[in-house]
Amino acid sequence: MERQSRRKGYGANGCGFGSPDLADMPIQAFREAGKRTAASVQLRHWLLTFLIGLGCADLVIAVLKTIETRKVQPSLQPSALILAAVTLPLLMWAARHSKAIAGYMLLLSIMAAIEACDAVTHSDTSGRPKALRHLDDTCSTVRRSLLRVHRITTSVGRGSPRQRKAKEHAALVVAKLQLAEAQIDINGNGALRGLAALLAKIGNSFASGNVSALLPAQSLQGTTPVVNKEGLRLTAVVIAAAASLCLGVLFGLPAGVDAVVASSAAVLAAMVAYGSRAAIAKASEIMSILRQ
Repeated sequence: MERQSRRKGYGANGCGFGSPDLADMPIQAFREAGKRTAASVQLRHWLLTFLIGLGCADLVIAVLKTIETRKVQPSLQPSALILAAVTLPLLMWAARHSKAIAGYMLLLSIMAAIEACDAVTHSDTSGRPKALRHLDDTCSTVRRSLLRVHRITTSVGRGSPRQRKAKEHAALVVAKLQLAEAQIDINGNGALRGLAALLAKIGNSFASGNVSALLPAQSLQGTTPVVNKEGLRLTAVVIAAAASLCLGVLFGLPAGVDAVVASSAAVLAAMVAYGSRAAIAKASEIMSILRQ
């Protein structure tokens, strides 16, 4: 019976139409597209590493001098403030708004989601809940990136009439992905294979520059587009950071401490707005890029 069920295409857990093996997924096209932007990612990685190393070295020297002289050295302030409050935020802003970086992140997140589909189908009963939660995190990252696809693609210029069309199309694609994810608990491996194929199609279309046709129009008929709340969430994070910084000044916090308080408030606000697991997934996504 087991051999017969496998011949019909059923997975080991008896549901669906077999596992979405990565070898069967047409993802080579956007793997190559990702490699073309890897040099840009690597350059920013080394720049970030150099600046962090420079600031940390100066900070260590200042700490050693403070211990030796038993007096706080003034070089502690420029190191902490310039590195934490200026350099790193500017670099992260540049990385976020770099089309090469953002496009590469989207391709990486799509491949991670496909691999997560494969991991769920090959997981046992005890490991399946964790694998499913990881799949949720990776798909959430893909959806957030897709809602910005009209701004991160290199094939559409700013102010182009195609930009609005790409934005409207992305909202439909995200809604289609959500519908596909919702079928996983009902149809099991069959839904996972469909989701993986959907992700592969989106990745190939994005790699080819077809941002207004990530999925065929006929497959999106009857789909209600999602509402993008990214702007509201980002505004809430910025307001929380600015408010904490103002409160730090009003209460007369020492120099450098107010920046730490503002950063902590921004992190907490991001966890409230996006969810703790989404924040962890975003950090993991950034680290995966820096390791390239």
